[in-house]
Formats: sequence, C-alpha cells, structure tokens
Amino acid sequence: MNVKRYENNPIITVDDVKPSREGWKVDYVLKRLFLLAAFALPSLAGASELYVSPSGNDANAGTLDAPLYTVQAAVDRMQAGGTCLIRGGTYREAVLIKASGKEGQPLRLQAFPVVNGLKKRP
Repeated sequence: MNVKRYENNPIITVDDVKPSREGWKVDYVLKRLFLLAAFALPSLAGASELYVSPSGNDANAGTLDAPLYTVQAAVDRMQAGGTCLIRGGTYREAVLIKASGKEGQPLRLQAFPVVNGLKKRP
C-alpha cells in the first residue's frame, strides 16, 4: 500500500493495494452466491405461478415458456398461495383439487390475461 500526502491528507492509492489470498476466496464465494441468487431465486419465486396450455406437456416445469398440458397436473403441483394461469383452448378433463390453501393464501385458478387480443406477459 502506498500512502502519499496531499495538502496534509493521506491518500492511499488503490493500485498498490493487493488483496490477500483469503480476500480472493471470499470474493470468489460472494460472486458465486450472487450468481446463484440471481438465477435460482427468480425461478423459485415464480414457482407459485403455474401455466397450462393445450400445446404444453405435463413433464414441463409449468413456466410461461414451458407450460403444462393439463389443469390437473398444475393443481397437483400447487401449494398454498399458488396460481394456475390457464391459456386459451379446450380442456376436456375433470379436475380433483386435493391440496388446500391457507388463510390469506388461497389456491387460484384463472384465465391467462389477454389485453386487446394480445397476450399480456405477467
């Protein structure tokens, strides 16, 4: 570290500061945790919404880009506070809801939002 004086105020030049080996490890771990949070947490947060489409597949994750095929598959995966967004189409199935919501966290089945004929991405 290089300390210089400028009008009686010490100045530390950053170029001269070298991180310790432990600092590098901490920095590496923090960057990895940030990446994990940036990519994993949004998918976990989105898990409360499941999408169903006649062009979907029940093996899919139930996301907007990979919707489920049946409402029953979505209902089976739903947890308290979850929402099933059903895309336009014909669904010929009987749905048995086995799970239940909690107070303030009901299960929701609703149509996928459409605005002026254009699909609105939530």
